[in-house]
Amino acid sequence: MNFQEVKVSDLFEFIKDSRASRLTKKFIDANKGDFIVYSGNTIEGYFGKTDTYSFKSESFYNDFIILISTVGNAGEMKIVKDAKFSLSQNCGILVQKYDQNDLFAPYIKEILYRRIYSSLGDSSYKSLLKKQIEETLIKIPLRKDGKFDLEKQKEIAVQYEKLEKVKNKLGMTKEDIENKNLEIEKIGNYKEISIKALFDLQRGKSIYTRQYGNSHKGDFPVYAAGKETLTFISTFDFDGEYLTWATNGFAGHLKKVNGKFSINADRGIFVPKNENIDINFIGYSIKGDLRNLTKGRLGDKGKNEFTKLSPQKIEDNIFVRVPIKENGEFDLEKQRKIASKYEKLEKAQKLLIEELEYLEKVKVEI
Repeated sequence: MNFQEVKVSDLFEFIKDSRASRLTKKFIDANKGDFIVYSGNTIEGYFGKTDTYSFKSESFYNDFIILISTVGNAGEMKIVKDAKFSLSQNCGILVQKYDQNDLFAPYIKEILYRRIYSSLGDSSYKSLLKKQIEETLIKIPLRKDGKFDLEKQKEIAVQYEKLEKVKNKLGMTKEDIENKNLEIEKIGNYKEISIKALFDLQRGKSIYTRQYGNSHKGDFPVYAAGKETLTFISTFDFDGEYLTWATNGFAGHLKKVNGKFSINADRGIFVPKNENIDINFIGYSIKGDLRNLTKGRLGDKGKNEFTKLSPQKIEDNIFVRVPIKENGEFDLEKQRKIASKYEKLEKAQKLLIEELEYLEKVKVEI
């Protein structure tokens, strides 16, 4: 696919409202009406409605109007569909310079937004000048005859719309998963208890290395900090279903293990003290707290390079809210119900992540 890179000012003009300084909240309250006054600080809505207006959409070519915030939420954009409207001081509109029916406003909005937003940096308070907008370079797809490809613009805009929907869904799913304490409180009574009252935390044996495995070959796995099995040996230390955590490397990451196995010193294990505790529930309840306890060196963008998390650190800092029955005993059934909910949320999150990654690739390829 071929694109033409153009300067915004080659095709569009950025306009501010000459009456903007007068359109204060006080003025609007005193002159209420049906015509919207847009504000960059309320980009998803509007500042108010008054009985006069500054612009008519029919005055602009092809009703092509993109609202752009210039202060505070600078760079945020919205397609304007109102027939008559006004603007406050902290926003403006982008309109066509010429009568061109081969430019699709939603596509231009998405492309321009990404170019401008990336140039503004990470400051929580941003401002955007007319010159910055009009000198921004954007790419527009071309047909074989060299003219702008309207259909391809529409196709790409649809992909961006899907991407935003997935991002929104993904954000909600993460929020639901992280909001575990509220979920427990809704289900019923609970008791907050130290993790060391529920489990005996043990670290694996440092003797278990690949070299040890080579000289003691067998069928029983030895797990270390990583996701893969370290080696297989002829004996085992544990038999059953257990929750384990990485003590070194990517410290705090949990792994559920079932069967006959051993662990080396780079992994710890939660050995239950009470049979009415569901390890899946515990895993979902503590995994976020474990990662926050890690100590060590971080890589680029906060990525863990080498971190540590000892049994003592967990015992001293981790508390769990466990559902209880009316008689004060741990409610195993409710724990399992909660764990089942988290499992479904986690599966949904993984599916959304996969779709998000796919859409990100589509965007890059375009």
